[in-house]
Amino acid sequence: EADTIASARLTAKSVDPDVALVDKNLPDGSGLDLIRELKAKHPGLEAILITAYATVESAIMAVEVGAFDYLVKPFPELQSVLFKVRNAAEKSRLQRLEALHRHAQKMGALGRLAGGVAHDFNNLLCVVLACAHQALNDIKDVRVGPSTTEALDDILHAVDSATRLTRQLLSFAHRPVGRLEVLPIDAIIVELRSMLTRLLGAEIELVLALDAATARVAMPRTQLEQVLANLVVNARDAVGTHGTLTIETRSVEGGLELSVHDTGSGIPPEVAARIFEPFFTTKEVGRGTGLGLSMVKSIVDEAGGRIAVSSLPGEGTTFCIVLPVVPSGETTIARAPDSAPALPPGHGKRVLIVE
Repeated sequence: EADTIASARLTAKSVDPDVALVDKNLPDGSGLDLIRELKAKHPGLEAILITAYATVESAIMAVEVGAFDYLVKPFPELQSVLFKVRNAAEKSRLQRLEALHRHAQKMGALGRLAGGVAHDFNNLLCVVLACAHQALNDIKDVRVGPSTTEALDDILHAVDSATRLTRQLLSFAHRPVGRLEVLPIDAIIVELRSMLTRLLGAEIELVLALDAATARVAMPRTQLEQVLANLVVNARDAVGTHGTLTIETRSVEGGLELSVHDTGSGIPPEVAARIFEPFFTTKEVGRGTGLGLSMVKSIVDEAGGRIAVSSLPGEGTTFCIVLPVVPSGETTIARAPDSAPALPPGHGKRVLIVE
Protein backbone atom coordinates (compact mmCIF):
# COMPACT_ATOMS: atom_id res chain seq x y z
CA GLU A 1 0.00 0.00 0.00
CA ALA A 2 1.00 3.61 -0.62
CA ASP A 3 -1.07 6.72 0.06
CA THR A 4 0.87 9.25 -2.04
CA ILE A 5 2.65 9.37 -5.38
CA ALA A 6 5.99 9.81 -3.61
CA SER A 7 5.52 6.73 -1.42
CA ALA A 8 4.19 4.75 -4.40
CA ARG A 9 7.42 5.41 -6.30
CA LEU A 10 9.52 4.09 -3.44
CA THR A 11 7.31 1.05 -2.86
CA ALA A 12 7.21 0.12 -6.56
CA LYS A 13 10.99 0.44 -6.78
CA SER A 14 11.47 -2.04 -3.93
CA VAL A 15 8.87 -4.68 -4.88
CA ASP A 16 8.67 -4.40 -8.72
CA PRO A 17 4.89 -5.01 -8.87
CA ASP A 18 3.04 -6.89 -11.60
CA VAL A 19 -0.27 -5.05 -11.04
CA ALA A 20 -0.96 -1.59 -9.61
CA LEU A 21 -4.36 -0.34 -8.44
CA VAL A 22 -4.15 3.46 -8.59
CA ASP A 23 -6.71 6.03 -7.45
CA LYS A 24 -7.38 8.74 -10.01
CA ASN A 25 -6.98 11.55 -7.45
CA LEU A 26 -4.11 11.39 -4.96
CA PRO A 27 -3.07 13.95 -2.33
CA ASP A 28 0.08 15.01 -4.18
CA GLY A 29 -0.96 14.66 -7.82
CA SER A 30 -2.83 12.75 -10.49
CA GLY A 31 -3.05 8.97 -10.44
CA LEU A 32 -3.12 9.08 -14.25
CA ASP A 33 0.37 10.53 -14.30
CA LEU A 34 1.51 7.91 -11.80
CA ILE A 35 0.21 5.10 -14.02
CA ARG A 36 2.19 6.47 -16.97
CA GLU A 37 5.31 6.66 -14.81
CA LEU A 38 4.93 3.16 -13.35
CA LYS A 39 4.36 1.56 -16.75
CA ALA A 40 7.43 3.34 -18.15
CA LYS A 41 9.70 2.23 -15.28
CA HIS A 42 8.30 -1.31 -14.87
CA PRO A 43 7.87 -3.01 -18.26
CA GLY A 44 5.09 -5.57 -18.11
CA LEU A 45 3.23 -3.85 -15.27
CA GLU A 46 -0.55 -3.60 -15.67
CA ALA A 47 -2.52 -0.84 -13.96
CA ILE A 48 -6.15 -0.65 -12.82
CA LEU A 49 -7.55 2.85 -12.40
CA ILE A 50 -9.77 3.51 -9.37
CA THR A 51 -12.37 6.26 -9.72
CA ALA A 52 -15.58 7.33 -8.01
CA TYR A 53 -17.18 8.41 -11.28
CA ALA A 54 -17.98 5.84 -13.96
CA THR A 55 -18.13 8.03 -17.04
CA VAL A 56 -17.08 7.72 -20.65
CA GLU A 57 -14.40 10.31 -19.97
CA SER A 58 -12.98 8.16 -17.15
CA ALA A 59 -12.83 5.14 -19.43
CA ILE A 60 -11.11 7.15 -22.18
CA MET A 61 -8.55 8.52 -19.73
CA ALA A 62 -7.86 5.01 -18.45
CA VAL A 63 -7.22 3.81 -22.00
CA GLU A 64 -5.02 6.81 -22.82
CA VAL A 65 -2.63 6.14 -19.93
CA GLY A 66 -2.48 2.42 -20.75
CA ALA A 67 -4.63 1.13 -17.87
CA PHE A 68 -5.78 -2.47 -18.22
CA ASP A 69 -9.15 -1.84 -16.52
CA TYR A 70 -10.81 0.42 -13.98
CA LEU A 71 -12.78 0.04 -10.74
CA VAL A 72 -15.57 2.26 -9.46
CA LYS A 73 -15.77 3.31 -5.79
CA PRO A 74 -17.36 2.08 -3.65
CA PHE A 75 -16.06 -1.30 -4.73
CA PRO A 76 -18.51 -4.04 -5.67
CA GLU A 77 -18.18 -7.46 -4.05
CA LEU A 78 -14.61 -8.60 -3.43
CA GLN A 79 -14.84 -11.40 -6.01
CA SER A 80 -15.31 -8.84 -8.79
CA VAL A 81 -12.22 -6.92 -7.70
CA LEU A 82 -10.13 -10.10 -7.48
CA PHE A 83 -11.32 -11.13 -10.94
CA LYS A 84 -10.02 -7.90 -12.49
CA VAL A 85 -6.71 -8.15 -10.58
CA ARG A 86 -6.19 -11.79 -11.65
CA ASN A 87 -6.85 -10.90 -15.28
CA ALA A 88 -4.37 -8.02 -15.10
CA ALA A 89 -1.77 -10.25 -13.41
CA GLU A 90 -2.17 -12.91 -16.10
CA LYS A 91 -1.69 -10.34 -18.86
CA SER A 92 1.42 -9.04 -17.08
CA ARG A 93 2.80 -12.58 -16.80
CA LEU A 94 2.23 -13.27 -20.50
CA GLN A 95 3.85 -9.97 -21.50
CA ARG A 96 6.95 -10.73 -19.43
CA LEU A 97 7.19 -14.20 -20.92
CA GLU A 98 6.85 -12.75 -24.41
CA ALA A 99 9.61 -10.22 -23.67
CA LEU A 100 11.89 -13.03 -22.43
CA HIS A 101 11.10 -15.03 -25.56
CA ARG A 102 11.99 -12.11 -27.83
CA HIS A 103 15.20 -11.53 -25.88
CA ALA A 104 16.07 -15.22 -26.15
CA GLN A 105 15.49 -15.13 -29.91
CA LYS A 106 17.79 -12.12 -30.27
CA MET A 107 20.49 -13.73 -28.15
CA GLY A 108 20.12 -16.96 -30.12
CA ALA A 109 20.65 -15.09 -33.38
CA LEU A 110 23.62 -13.26 -31.90
CA GLY A 111 25.04 -16.57 -30.69
CA ARG A 112 24.77 -18.09 -34.18
CA LEU A 113 26.48 -15.00 -35.62
CA ALA A 114 29.27 -15.17 -33.02
CA GLY A 115 29.74 -18.86 -33.68
CA GLY A 116 30.00 -18.34 -37.43
CA VAL A 117 32.47 -15.48 -37.08
CA ALA A 118 34.55 -17.46 -34.57
CA HIS A 119 34.63 -20.48 -36.89
CA ASP A 120 35.83 -18.45 -39.90
CA PHE A 121 38.31 -16.48 -37.80
CA ASN A 122 39.70 -19.71 -36.38
CA ASN A 123 40.40 -20.95 -39.92
CA LEU A 124 42.41 -17.79 -40.60
CA LEU A 125 44.36 -18.29 -37.38
CA CYS A 126 45.29 -21.79 -38.52
CA VAL A 127 46.91 -20.29 -41.63
CA VAL A 128 48.82 -17.68 -39.60
CA LEU A 129 49.93 -20.34 -37.10
CA ALA A 130 51.18 -22.70 -39.84
CA CYS A 131 53.09 -19.91 -41.61
CA ALA A 132 54.72 -18.71 -38.38
CA HIS A 133 55.86 -22.23 -37.48
CA GLN A 134 57.19 -22.73 -41.02
CA ALA A 135 59.09 -19.45 -40.83
CA LEU A 136 60.66 -20.44 -37.50
CA ASN A 137 61.78 -23.76 -38.97
CA ASP A 138 63.22 -22.04 -42.05
CA ILE A 139 65.40 -19.62 -40.07
CA LYS A 140 66.92 -22.22 -37.74
CA ASP A 141 70.00 -22.62 -39.92
CA VAL A 142 70.06 -19.03 -41.17
CA ARG A 143 71.82 -16.19 -39.38
CA VAL A 144 69.10 -13.66 -38.52
CA GLY A 145 68.81 -10.97 -35.90
CA PRO A 146 67.12 -11.62 -32.55
CA SER A 147 64.33 -9.20 -33.48
CA THR A 148 63.12 -11.59 -36.22
CA THR A 149 62.87 -14.50 -33.82
CA GLU A 150 61.13 -12.31 -31.24
CA ALA A 151 58.65 -11.10 -33.85
CA LEU A 152 57.75 -14.66 -34.81
CA ASP A 153 57.39 -15.61 -31.14
CA ASP A 154 55.04 -12.63 -30.68
CA ILE A 155 52.97 -13.84 -33.64
CA LEU A 156 52.64 -17.30 -32.10
CA HIS A 157 51.68 -15.77 -28.74
CA ALA A 158 49.06 -13.54 -30.38
CA VAL A 159 47.58 -16.48 -32.28
CA ASP A 160 47.32 -18.44 -29.02
CA SER A 161 45.47 -15.55 -27.37
CA ALA A 162 43.17 -15.12 -30.37
CA THR A 163 42.39 -18.84 -30.35
CA ARG A 164 41.22 -18.58 -26.77
CA LEU A 165 39.03 -15.63 -27.77
CA THR A 166 37.34 -17.69 -30.49
CA ARG A 167 36.71 -20.43 -27.92
CA GLN A 168 34.94 -17.89 -25.73
CA LEU A 169 32.80 -16.83 -28.68
CA LEU A 170 31.96 -20.44 -29.41
CA SER A 171 31.07 -20.90 -25.76
CA PHE A 172 28.71 -17.93 -26.03
CA ALA A 173 27.18 -19.57 -29.10
CA HIS A 174 26.63 -22.77 -27.07
CA ARG A 175 28.99 -24.80 -29.22
CA PRO A 176 31.49 -27.28 -27.81
CA VAL A 177 34.36 -25.35 -26.21
CA GLY A 178 36.80 -28.07 -25.24
CA ARG A 179 37.28 -31.01 -22.97
CA LEU A 180 37.43 -31.06 -19.23
CA GLU A 181 40.89 -30.19 -17.90
CA VAL A 182 42.54 -30.39 -14.51
CA LEU A 183 43.35 -26.75 -13.79
CA PRO A 184 45.57 -25.14 -11.13
CA ILE A 185 43.40 -22.14 -10.27
CA ASP A 186 46.10 -19.95 -8.72
CA ALA A 187 48.49 -20.36 -11.66
CA ILE A 188 45.79 -19.53 -14.19
CA ILE A 189 44.69 -16.40 -12.31
CA VAL A 190 48.31 -15.22 -12.33
CA GLU A 191 48.47 -15.83 -16.09
CA LEU A 192 45.27 -13.83 -16.59
CA ARG A 193 46.39 -10.89 -14.45
CA SER A 194 47.28 -8.66 -17.40
CA MET A 195 43.98 -9.37 -19.20
CA LEU A 196 41.92 -8.76 -16.05
CA THR A 197 43.82 -5.53 -15.40
CA ARG A 198 42.94 -4.29 -18.88
CA LEU A 199 39.28 -5.15 -18.27
CA LEU A 200 39.29 -3.12 -15.05
CA GLY A 201 41.02 -0.05 -16.44
CA ALA A 202 43.82 2.03 -15.00
CA GLU A 203 41.79 3.59 -12.16
CA ILE A 204 40.79 0.32 -10.45
CA GLU A 205 43.46 -1.65 -8.57
CA LEU A 206 43.57 -5.44 -8.90
CA VAL A 207 44.73 -7.30 -5.78
CA LEU A 208 45.46 -11.04 -5.81
CA ALA A 209 45.36 -12.95 -2.52
CA LEU A 210 46.01 -16.50 -3.69
CA ASP A 211 46.41 -19.26 -1.12
CA ALA A 212 45.44 -22.47 -2.95
CA ALA A 213 48.56 -23.30 -4.94
CA THR A 214 48.04 -27.05 -4.75
CA ALA A 215 44.29 -27.08 -5.40
CA ARG A 216 43.07 -28.10 -8.85
CA VAL A 217 39.59 -28.16 -10.33
CA ALA A 218 38.06 -29.97 -13.31
CA MET A 219 36.45 -27.77 -15.97
CA PRO A 220 37.21 -26.41 -19.45
CA ARG A 221 39.76 -23.62 -19.18
CA THR A 222 37.74 -21.32 -21.43
CA GLN A 223 34.81 -21.55 -19.03
CA LEU A 224 37.00 -20.69 -16.05
CA GLU A 225 38.30 -17.66 -17.95
CA GLN A 226 34.73 -16.70 -18.81
CA VAL A 227 33.66 -16.83 -15.14
CA LEU A 228 36.55 -14.59 -14.08
CA ALA A 229 36.01 -12.13 -16.94
CA ASN A 230 32.28 -11.79 -16.22
CA LEU A 231 32.80 -11.24 -12.50
CA VAL A 232 35.54 -8.68 -13.16
CA VAL A 233 33.43 -6.75 -15.67
CA ASN A 234 30.47 -6.63 -13.27
CA ALA A 235 32.77 -5.47 -10.48
CA ARG A 236 34.21 -2.77 -12.73
CA ASP A 237 30.72 -1.40 -13.42
CA ALA A 238 29.91 -1.47 -9.69
CA VAL A 239 33.12 0.27 -8.59
CA GLY A 240 33.00 3.06 -11.16
CA THR A 241 36.11 5.18 -11.64
CA HIS A 242 38.17 4.47 -8.50
CA GLY A 243 38.35 1.46 -6.22
CA THR A 244 39.82 -1.97 -5.61
CA LEU A 245 38.98 -5.47 -6.80
CA THR A 246 40.34 -8.40 -4.79
CA ILE A 247 40.46 -11.97 -6.09
CA GLU A 248 41.10 -14.46 -3.30
CA THR A 249 41.50 -18.24 -3.23
CA ARG A 250 41.79 -20.64 -0.33
CA SER A 251 41.26 -24.31 0.39
CA VAL A 252 38.10 -25.08 2.36
CA GLU A 253 36.39 -28.24 3.52
CA GLY A 254 34.89 -29.85 0.46
CA GLY A 255 36.78 -27.92 -2.18
CA LEU A 256 38.32 -24.63 -3.23
CA GLU A 257 36.84 -21.21 -2.49
CA LEU A 258 37.26 -18.45 -5.07
CA SER A 259 35.96 -15.03 -4.03
CA VAL A 260 35.80 -11.75 -5.94
CA HIS A 261 35.26 -8.64 -3.79
CA ASP A 262 34.81 -5.08 -5.03
CA THR A 263 34.70 -1.79 -3.14
CA GLY A 264 31.68 -0.53 -5.03
CA SER A 265 28.42 0.87 -3.71
CA GLY A 266 26.91 -2.57 -3.06
CA ILE A 267 23.57 -3.92 -4.19
CA PRO A 268 20.20 -3.96 -2.38
CA PRO A 269 18.85 -7.29 -1.04
CA GLU A 270 15.98 -7.48 -3.53
CA VAL A 271 18.48 -7.28 -6.43
CA ALA A 272 20.85 -9.81 -4.83
CA ALA A 273 17.95 -12.27 -4.57
CA ARG A 274 17.41 -12.20 -8.36
CA ILE A 275 20.87 -11.49 -9.68
CA PHE A 276 21.50 -14.99 -11.08
CA GLU A 277 18.14 -15.23 -12.87
CA PRO A 278 18.27 -15.50 -16.70
CA PHE A 279 18.01 -12.11 -18.44
CA PHE A 280 17.93 -10.23 -15.11
CA THR A 281 19.96 -7.03 -15.27
CA THR A 282 20.15 -3.68 -13.50
CA LYS A 283 21.94 -2.12 -16.45
CA GLU A 284 20.37 0.38 -18.79
CA VAL A 285 19.34 -0.78 -22.23
CA GLY A 286 22.39 -0.88 -24.49
CA ARG A 287 24.90 -1.21 -21.64
CA GLY A 288 24.94 -4.97 -21.28
CA THR A 289 23.14 -8.17 -22.15
CA GLY A 290 22.18 -9.09 -18.63
CA LEU A 291 23.43 -12.62 -19.25
CA GLY A 292 26.80 -12.49 -17.48
CA LEU A 293 25.88 -13.69 -13.99
CA SER A 294 23.29 -16.25 -15.04
CA MET A 295 25.93 -17.73 -17.37
CA VAL A 296 28.46 -17.73 -14.53
CA LYS A 297 26.03 -19.66 -12.32
CA SER A 298 25.36 -22.12 -15.14
CA ILE A 299 29.10 -22.80 -15.57
CA VAL A 300 29.64 -23.19 -11.81
CA ASP A 301 26.66 -25.55 -11.52
CA GLU A 302 27.97 -27.65 -14.41
CA ALA A 303 31.33 -27.93 -12.64
CA GLY A 304 29.57 -29.27 -9.54
CA GLY A 305 30.10 -26.11 -7.52
CA ARG A 306 27.97 -23.39 -6.00
CA ILE A 307 27.98 -19.59 -6.07
CA ALA A 308 26.59 -17.00 -3.66
CA VAL A 309 26.59 -13.22 -3.43
CA SER A 310 26.79 -11.08 -0.31
CA SER A 311 26.51 -7.31 -0.29
CA LEU A 312 25.54 -4.35 1.81
CA PRO A 313 24.77 -0.96 0.25
CA GLY A 314 27.87 1.21 0.59
CA GLU A 315 30.17 -1.68 1.57
CA GLY A 316 30.87 -3.42 -1.72
CA THR A 317 29.93 -6.84 -3.05
CA THR A 318 31.49 -10.29 -2.77
CA PHE A 319 30.85 -13.22 -5.10
CA CYS A 320 31.92 -16.49 -3.51
CA ILE A 321 32.38 -19.66 -5.58
CA VAL A 322 33.13 -23.07 -4.10
CA LEU A 323 34.35 -25.73 -6.54
CA PRO A 324 35.14 -29.40 -5.93
CA VAL A 325 38.83 -30.20 -6.19
CA VAL A 326 40.53 -33.02 -8.07
CA PRO A 327 42.24 -35.56 -5.81
CA SER A 328 46.01 -35.30 -5.72
CA GLY A 329 47.73 -37.36 -8.42
CA GLU A 330 44.90 -37.33 -10.96
CA THR A 331 45.73 -35.54 -14.21
CA THR A 332 42.67 -36.31 -16.33
CA ILE A 333 38.97 -36.56 -15.72
CA ALA A 334 36.17 -37.82 -17.89
CA ARG A 335 32.84 -36.06 -18.30
CA ALA A 336 29.84 -38.14 -17.26
CA PRO A 337 27.49 -38.90 -20.15
CA ASP A 338 24.51 -36.60 -20.39
CA SER A 339 21.20 -38.20 -19.47
CA ALA A 340 17.84 -36.58 -20.10
CA PRO A 341 14.59 -37.84 -18.57
CA ALA A 342 12.22 -39.41 -21.05
CA LEU A 343 9.13 -37.38 -21.91
CA PRO A 344 5.81 -38.97 -20.90
CA PRO A 345 4.03 -40.54 -23.88
CA GLY A 346 1.01 -38.81 -25.38
CA HIS A 347 -2.37 -40.41 -25.97
CA GLY A 348 -2.91 -39.44 -29.62
CA LYS A 349 -5.42 -36.70 -28.80
CA ARG A 350 -5.67 -33.28 -30.45
CA VAL A 351 -6.08 -30.19 -28.32
CA LEU A 352 -7.64 -26.99 -29.69
CA ILE A 353 -6.91 -23.80 -27.74
CA VAL A 354 -9.12 -20.80 -28.49
CA GLU A 355 -8.06 -17.60 -26.76
